[in-house]
Amino acid sequence: MALTTAANLRSAEGGLSDADSETNAWLETLIGVADDWIAEFCGYPPASVGAARTIEQATYTAYSGDGVVVADASDPRLLRLRVWPVASIVSIHEDGDEEYGAGTEVSSSDYAQRGRRGQHVRLKPSASHGAWSSSPRAIKVVFTAGYVAADHPRLMKASTELALMLYKLNGRRGHQSISDGRLNTSHRPEKMPASVRQMLAGYRLPGVVL
Repeated sequence: MALTTAANLRSAEGGLSDADSETNAWLETLIGVADDWIAEFCGYPPASVGAARTIEQATYTAYSGDGVVVADASDPRLLRLRVWPVASIVSIHEDGDEEYGAGTEVSSSDYAQRGRRGQHVRLKPSASHGAWSSSPRAIKVVFTAGYVAADHPRLMKASTELALMLYKLNGRRGHQSISDGRLNTSHRPEKMPASVRQMLAGYRLPGVVL
């Protein structure tokens, strides 16, 4: 999946309306780069070991102490997930031995999702599981979180603009035009355009510092 498509890029940039298959493949590559930039800017980690970052909906496997699964120190019945929006929770295991077998799975009837983005997992008053452990890796949570691009036009537009910027920089990336009588170019660090950063402001996870 991707936040935008080569067709969207061709539509936004008139000169690409008759792009050949090689150019289309290049556009798809640039979209992948743009989407990775967006996920990093917004603070989304890889969903699992070896996976690419994405802000789109994905299934995460995370553990307490890894910064994604956080047991609330002031409320032992509250577990916070630091990647959102959380569409669903597949399973939660609590196991100090870190084996996460079937016998260590917390019954889904013991907890409920709370929070505007479904990011809080609270044990119910009737839960047989009394409290969440605060030990690192004692809790394993498999959950689905992220955005469906089709429902978020701003994400699609941000990806399109960023991919087009990368396309236009092809062949001249890292340089800017300068004339001092001797040299005509100098190196320039490429940055995410301010317009794209503004579109993504509402999608950044809390605590992200870039």
